Amino acid sequence: MKLFLSILFGLILAYFLGRPALSWTFAKDNPELAMRFDDEGSRLLSLKNRKALENVSDATVQTELAARAKMILKRDPLSDTAILHHGFIAFENQNFEKAETLFKAAQSRNPRSRGAALGLYNIALRKEETTKALELFNVYLSLEPETFQQQLPVLLALSEFPVMWPAFEKIFEKDLFWASDFYNALVQKEGKNPQLSARLAKMAAGASNYAMSGEQTQRILYANLLTLQDYKKARDVWRDIQSSQGKAAPVIYDASFQGLEGPLPFNWQIYSSANGYSEFEREGGLILSGAGNSNGIFLTQQFIGAPAGQSYRLSITAEGRLTKNNGPFAARIACALADRQLSVLSINEAGEEEQVYTQDFTIPEEGCDTQKIQFFANQGAFPARAEIILKSISLRPIAALKE
Repeated sequence: MKLFLSILFGLILAYFLGRPALSWTFAKDNPELAMRFDDEGSRLLSLKNRKALENVSDATVQTELAARAKMILKRDPLSDTAILHHGFIAFENQNFEKAETLFKAAQSRNPRSRGAALGLYNIALRKEETTKALELFNVYLSLEPETFQQQLPVLLALSEFPVMWPAFEKIFEKDLFWASDFYNALVQKEGKNPQLSARLAKMAAGASNYAMSGEQTQRILYANLLTLQDYKKARDVWRDIQSSQGKAAPVIYDASFQGLEGPLPFNWQIYSSANGYSEFEREGGLILSGAGNSNGIFLTQQFIGAPAGQSYRLSITAEGRLTKNNGPFAARIACALADRQLSVLSINEAGEEEQVYTQDFTIPEEGCDTQKIQFFANQGAFPARAEIILKSISLRPIAALKE
């Protein structure tokens, strides 16, 4: 934990040295920067004043500072500048109890004090109060939102420490203006090893008022993993989130076409065009409708069958509408990445009564870590508008059917 705090304190100093809460040491080594502060801040921190006090005792220095602070406060009773500088001097001298008292006093004098929030944030980190520290960091960002991109590396550095993860989960219960930008950056940073990003997605899935919705977090997370072609990790995260919500994690999600909520690509993605569309029905089922020169994909979902080499039986229950010959609708299963076709099941003579269509296929041993199912119509003319209603779909291992 000491290493964690020392690293974090170094990062904090690196990103906040441009703020009014500079130490004497920095002012001495960087006089031009020190003089850029407000008049009273530069009076306390400038190289000129530091040189004037270099050859006197600490007691004399404190007396001089107290006199100047009194003068500042008399001229501007609401000013927190002098108190803050005393606080950061105490912090630099590792007198953390005194520093905390001064920072709280500055915050009481000016509730919108960015320096007070920063000082109390440093104190909370020193006391290992991680949730409180992150809340104070959020206060700082809320007071100065234009600095978020500058401070984003600090948040990402904090996210590397597991001790901070519960604090991030807690802070995401608030309405954070920076939630989306931070989460996108976090997902990119964690890459194929999602840790905090997966935890936040899991928390979001079970909370209605989280800073981001479960669908938002999962969509970003899965999209990145799929871009990195880590389909198994995407599947594992998805299943973990589903099971945490008390839901089963079947091979095909929403197998009864009820329009269940859930992130892509492990849910139904529907497509529409001028000559065809697909949509869920209120009473259950999903319509595929085509007319004229309808062609292309109506519906798709990615899934992962395991293990490689296993054979499955695809079963689809459907009924027809409007015409007996419902055109060349079909269900296609293929490897998602290589688009290698594994199976095509025609559904082209669905009557008004439900019918079951089946076909077997085998997942290749290599090069097919994830699969997809697509409902489509081959290019060609429908005699009239034709529709089928998909009622249910299942994928079951053939070995299990023989037991």
